Amino acid sequence: MASESGGADSRSFAMVILLLFGAVAITGIFRSISSPQNSSSVGAQTATSRVSNLAGVDDLGTVLAHDMLNTSLFEQPKNCPKEMKRKRDVIAKQSFLAIEHPTRVDSSFAIALIALGDVTAKNIHVVERCVQSIRRRGLYFGTIVIVTDAKRSRFKSLLDSDKNVQLLNVESRPNGMLSKRYKTELLDLLDGKRSLDAVDVLLYMDVDIVIAEPLHSFISYVKSMINMLDQPSHFNEPSYMLMFEEQGAAPERKFGNTVYHGGVLGLHRSKSRTCLKEWQHLFDDRERFPDRDQKALYYMLYINETLKDRCQVTRLDHRPYLLMPSKKDFRAGETATFVHVTNGYRAEKIEDSLQADYYRCMALVDEEYAMSMNRFKVIVDGEEDGETGE
Repeated sequence: MASESGGADSRSFAMVILLLFGAVAITGIFRSISSPQNSSSVGAQTATSRVSNLAGVDDLGTVLAHDMLNTSLFEQPKNCPKEMKRKRDVIAKQSFLAIEHPTRVDSSFAIALIALGDVTAKNIHVVERCVQSIRRRGLYFGTIVIVTDAKRSRFKSLLDSDKNVQLLNVESRPNGMLSKRYKTELLDLLDGKRSLDAVDVLLYMDVDIVIAEPLHSFISYVKSMINMLDQPSHFNEPSYMLMFEEQGAAPERKFGNTVYHGGVLGLHRSKSRTCLKEWQHLFDDRERFPDRDQKALYYMLYINETLKDRCQVTRLDHRPYLLMPSKKDFRAGETATFVHVTNGYRAEKIEDSLQADYYRCMALVDEEYAMSMNRFKVIVDGEEDGETGE
């Protein structure tokens, strides 16, 4: 009987302990509910600590905590047109999840931009607009390489605020095919920068593109395509590049073959070299190819029997990823990973104010950069110095 009594007492004592723990837990819950300000600050600290560990380096944490976490990821743009407001909750949720569930940055992947001549003028912020959209809307926090003929001081504010942006300085070249030739030299330029030795996959994008959807899906897609092409069954196949099919007008389309869009280019550090070298040689034939890199690419892929056996283009599915927008698309707030308002024709068809609203509301670009239009009007002493072509 004594043992039974002792057992009952111990069970009663255990019950009391459980009830006390339960009371403490419930009290904690009510306190957290009744003081949201404290809980949000704790949440922010937790998010910040997660961000600072995102890539295992302090530089990336500094970029995110400074530019992303405290401003754009949680502050949605104001005074957006009605149709552009409909994605506000989706954009905010995607931004929040990027902080709450960060993924480690892959040092084997980088994005490359080319900014030459008029694009780097002090009153033109197309580069900053592109980079901000990559960071804020694309939620990509890895390496961005900018190939430029501008002095480092031109991008000082960008470099000071974002330690994962690297400049590759090159010589100035006249507009046209000579400057576009740098696209075919990207892998060679990477070779000259020791800090980029780990990069195996390079994504080139035209600097007049903005990112309007998170990039992680597209990056995974590109990596899966490259992994497939690297399988033993493909070892005997030629050099390759990854490109979208052209969505705009192209004279070569009349011949019935696929015409590729030169604004986005997926490159493998070793397997894409032959393609770029052969394309580069055609850039140098300025009598035959005076102005259009697409024309040179078309010749290489379909006409010259020797060259077309040495390089192939693997077509990327444009439907979820590439938008060549019309005015109607912008008004409706349509988005894609890459939104390409080409300098010249397409930019002229969409009024400046609508473009600015779109970049600000759908790509999360600062207003001062959103107002920097694609038609590069260089202001010298208050006077317009002309306008470049495409």
